[in-house]
Amino acid sequence: MKQVIHGLPTHVFPLEGNAKAPLLVGMHGIGSNEDDLPSAFTALEGHAAMAFPRSPLPHPPGYAWYRLIRIGVPDPESFEQGLATLDAWIDELRQVSDFAARPLILSGFSQGAIMSLSYALRHPEKVAGVMAFSGYIPPFIREGLPAPAPGAPLPRVFLTLGRRDALFPFSRLEESAQALQARGIQPEVFAHDGGHEIPREAMATATAWFNRTF
Repeated sequence: MKQVIHGLPTHVFPLEGNAKAPLLVGMHGIGSNEDDLPSAFTALEGHAAMAFPRSPLPHPPGYAWYRLIRIGVPDPESFEQGLATLDAWIDELRQVSDFAARPLILSGFSQGAIMSLSYALRHPEKVAGVMAFSGYIPPFIREGLPAPAPGAPLPRVFLTLGRRDALFPFSRLEESAQALQARGIQPEVFAHDGGHEIPREAMATATAWFNRTF
């Protein structure tokens, strides 16, 4: 079923019979749309309610969460606007029947992964976990975070990136893992041999992590 939530067309998949299961939000990459990821997450059907939004900015042939200075380098002002839009979208999504109280898991590919990680670090009280496919934590997000408060909630995180990724250096996988560890988060890290993609083995490993963790 598709709804418009905070102005963004969104595929929503409620879950009946398991009120404690998580709510997974899947965010597409640049130039794509809300139709891109639902088929990738079929293994989690029955284990999570799910929602897949369209990002707000036109970027032919699809959409984007933020503008780029160049490939792999977000424009910080546009990025902040994207985070604000995502925050408002999540607040409105929580008003949908069946979605209000479930633990929130953010996931995404490329831009969607970058948004997931950045939002979770900004709002750890709202996010129980992150599954990030081919993304990283931008330096201006890492450097702008306040010191974690003692006893603050820590999201669980799964990170994966391909050794042959042509857009993001493979070193960003370790950089992001170290940034999370510095905040007391011990991520599950999976390196695959593919490029800028979600290969089958990465999704299978992420699904197993999800089922173990939540």
